[in-house]
Order: sequence, then C-alpha cells, then structure tokens
Amino acid sequence: SWVLLTSLSWVNTWNVEQDHFMIDGEWLHLAARVSYMLTEDVELGAYIPFLGRTGGFTDGFIEDFHNTFGLGNARREGYPRNQSIVDIRSPEGQHARWEGDQWGLSDVSLFASWTLTQGGRFVPGIIVGGVATLPTGDKDKLLGSGKPVFGVSALLTKRIETTPWLLFLGTAASYSDNDEMVGIDTRK
Repeated sequence: SWVLLTSLSWVNTWNVEQDHFMIDGEWLHLAARVSYMLTEDVELGAYIPFLGRTGGFTDGFIEDFHNTFGLGNARREGYPRNQSIVDIRSPEGQHARWEGDQWGLSDVSLFASWTLTQGGRFVPGIIVGGVATLPTGDKDKLLGSGKPVFGVSALLTKRIETTPWLLFLGTAASYSDNDEMVGIDTRK
C-alpha cells in the first residue's frame, strides 16, 4: 500500500559568532514523504523537501517575548529586523554570504527500511534502514549539499511490560565525500 505524509515547519533562526558566522532569517521547510510497503516488513520511498529562507516577520514578536520573560536577545537588537542573511567566514579567510530570499527544491532522499522483528516479551522490535540522498538542491543557494550522501540506521523498540510506555534506541551513520561547501573547507 502507498503512504503519503507531509510536514511543514517554520523556524526563526538567529545565530552569531563574531568573525565566524551570522545566520539570520526564517526558514520554511515543506516536505512530502512517499512510500510503498512491498511487504508487511519492507518499505521503499522518497523524501522530497522544499526549502525557503526569508527575512520573515517574527523578529519583533520574538524580541518582545524574550524581553517579557527576561531571556535576553543575543544582541539581536543591534541588527535590522526581518532580514535574511547567511554569512560564513573560515579561519583561513574564506568567505561566503547570501542575502535575500531563497526558495526551491532541496536534496531528495530515497530510502528503504526492513522490520527484522516486531519484538516480543523479551526481544525488542528491530528496524534497519538505508538512505541515499541525491544532490538535487541548488548548492550555490544553500538548498543542497552538492554531492550524494549515503546512510544506514537501526532502531530498537521495546514496550515496558504491559504498560503503554515504549523505549526507543536508535543509531545512524552517514557518509559523503563532500570536502567543501560554497568554497569553504568542511573537513577542518
């Protein structure tokens, strides 16, 4: 059977490390996850994300919220509101900067998962998976990585006796030979 899941998130990001980076903007992430159950235990699918980066409109609200509860604003007041800037500087002097809105397809992932066991009284449920992320997003607009990424994962789940509580333990690893992003060395 086919399964379609969608998600939408909107995040206001403000992060500054003097002489290293500045990230200011609002990020919209819209994704579709389409999968097909080959059997009861084997799933194949694709994850198709769209990403938007904009100056947005929530800076004033967030500043007021922080001020109301005495949380501080990390020097946010010293910069223009509702702007979209990503500015990165490496210790070697490399520099990349993006201003303004960016919208588009991000990197698409193809995945497979296999339920090895549903679990039982003493044995946990075990699911293993693999993923290949294709470089479909525009690297120059920070919408993608520019190279494929490969990953594997495992998830164990166990119900605590007859309670409604479940325990989860998961691990994942990924690999990409991407040694630079927008001209900045990522291996240092």
